[in-house]
Amino acid sequence: MIDWGREGFEFECRFPGEYDLWLNRKTYQYLRRYADGRDWLKDQTTGEYVLVTDAVVCRPLSEAWVLGDELHIDLWYPGLAETQIKKFVIGLTDVRAADNIRVSYDKQRDGWKIEQASVFEWESGDTVCDPDWQEVAFIQAWGRDERG
Repeated sequence: MIDWGREGFEFECRFPGEYDLWLNRKTYQYLRRYADGRDWLKDQTTGEYVLVTDAVVCRPLSEAWVLGDELHIDLWYPGLAETQIKKFVIGLTDVRAADNIRVSYDKQRDGWKIEQASVFEWESGDTVCDPDWQEVAFIQAWGRDERG
């Protein structure tokens, strides 16, 4: 059982018979705690809902740093089974917003796989909320390396 208060979430309001709404003011994530015991987490940047299981944990990202106007993120050994982070989603919040992309490393092809979703809204009873991520680009590792 996840202690949402310890994860930085605060109770916002109750929709009787449906769910309680919680908010993490640091990550701008909303959490819906349904009367039937299910918890759904919404990333305010991406707008995607995820059914919370033991595999979904909210925690600060320690593998990122800022250099000038760039955010750097390293995926540490994504091929290992015990590695928790294997993909990252990049979103944009601006006057002219764009849909998110998901980036992962494809070890078999030795390069970066970029995916886009095609579904952004789901019916209230949908228990899967599949965004239908599909590959839209592949970038070969070291593809522009002048050494060879």
